[in-house]
Amino acid sequence: MTEEIIKILGGATILVAAVSWLFRSLTTHLLSKDIEIFRQQLIENQKRFGTLHEKRANIIEDLYSKLIDFLGAAESFSHIAEWKGEPSKEEKATILGGKAEEFLAYYLKNKIYFNKDICDKVDSLFAEVHKKTLTYRIQLAYKKDGVGDSKYLTDSWMDAWKFMQDKAPILLEAIQSEFRSILGVK
Repeated sequence: MTEEIIKILGGATILVAAVSWLFRSLTTHLLSKDIEIFRQQLIENQKRFGTLHEKRANIIEDLYSKLIDFLGAAESFSHIAEWKGEPSKEEKATILGGKAEEFLAYYLKNKIYFNKDICDKVDSLFAEVHKKTLTYRIQLAYKKDGVGDSKYLTDSWMDAWKFMQDKAPILLEAIQSEFRSILGVK
């Protein structure tokens, strides 16, 4: 009788062990396939997002450079001091117009790479600088044509200058912070 119990228990044990081994082998095989698929997807995503991040970094570099050129031209145009050997206000206005056009064209083409908050900040800075300097440019043109009022000319000039000195740096700092965040710079 003990012999039969041992045979039954031994056979059952062998059967359970065989089923367990088969289940474990099958599970391991299926999981290793899933792991390999996930590994390949991860590698593909890393490549794609790495390329996207690199592209965004290049766009930020170019956009920031064009923004600084535009702001530099606006500051030079609205500056209250005029230095010997510098271009005239009319020449500076032309340079500013070119820098504004160059910046805006590049920005609008690449705006899709930035979130709404950054776009709002860039839009605000550009619009305010453009508005202040354009008003001054118009007053300069009126003066040149002999129809301008000196008070309006001076007021628009001081308004543009004060904006460039007081408010533009604050808006630019906010944009710089956003760009640094995207690039992972602390």
